[in-house]
Amino acid sequence: MRLFRPFLLLCALVMVAAPAYAQLGSDAATLIVAQKAAMAKIARFDGIWRGPGWTILANGTKHNITQTERIGPFLDGSVKVIEGRGYKADGRVVFNALGIISYDTFKKAYNLHSYAQGFSGDFPLNLTETGYTWSIPAGPATILYTVTITDSTWLEVGDRVMAGRPPVRFFEMNLKRVGSTMWPSADQVAPNDQAGTPLVLSENDGERRIRRFGGASSEFTIKVDGKNGGSPDFVMLYENMPPGASIPPHRHLLSDEILFVKSGTGSVEVGSLHANFGAGATIYIPKNTRITVRNTGKDALSVAAIFARPGFETYLRESSVLEGQPVIMLTPSEMAAIRQRNEMHTVYEKR
Repeated sequence: MRLFRPFLLLCALVMVAAPAYAQLGSDAATLIVAQKAAMAKIARFDGIWRGPGWTILANGTKHNITQTERIGPFLDGSVKVIEGRGYKADGRVVFNALGIISYDTFKKAYNLHSYAQGFSGDFPLNLTETGYTWSIPAGPATILYTVTITDSTWLEVGDRVMAGRPPVRFFEMNLKRVGSTMWPSADQVAPNDQAGTPLVLSENDGERRIRRFGGASSEFTIKVDGKNGGSPDFVMLYENMPPGASIPPHRHLLSDEILFVKSGTGSVEVGSLHANFGAGATIYIPKNTRITVRNTGKDALSVAAIFARPGFETYLRESSVLEGQPVIMLTPSEMAAIRQRNEMHTVYEKR
């Protein structure tokens, strides 16, 4: 009965809220698209961060910690989830907080819902050119947090601000990006015990697509992924790269990749390795490792790419069309927007 009552309450809340949303002429899909676009603007937050931090305790002493943050998208990328942990030198956790960043499409504003040390609250989050700020009212003072983020560094400071007085800094952390994470969206519960459907595909079978930009080749095939076979983990692609074509330098932040060369010759740069290869070669690319490939031969370079985690197929579908559909080339700004939306898993070098 205790479980049934909350369910009835949830149904009632949805029924009450639905007319209000209907009056505004919005549906769930429209709202989620806008929320995902807002979260894409802060995709650079995603990842694992670690570094030194300090805070001034109530008794005035300075307390040093090692701070970690793990950040990732959730609910199909419509919200951002953050977990922060502070460790003493002996490894004990002395601080633990959870934050959820969301976007209100009606107010056109970001919100941070925070849980920390037994307290919780909602706070406006304001994006800046270099990161964001958020604040907590504290009587005559305001607790102001300012975050400055680059691709590899995270600086966050906390100041107590009062009118007519200089700000007093009580907190600072300097973090570095140390990796990527599938948290919190990984390990989803499948609807049944058999998550996938067995497939036996010939060379030309699969989801055949045409790129809408210049690349390794215009045609490629998605063989296996969540939509083809229903794999929750693996993604497999196949393509024939024409002579002189190349795969531009990029990194897959969350997934290892294996390239198997069926035929042809080429050159590869993977991490610090530079090598020439031929038919039958296997190339292993650990996650977050720079990779670029060029067909140096006179014939097509036929390669199969296998990814240990999903993500890249989303970018591929956004930047291509199904074979047989009209091919309208993407403008540079459209291509840049697609790449930015997918930076949580794949990053291309800026030209």
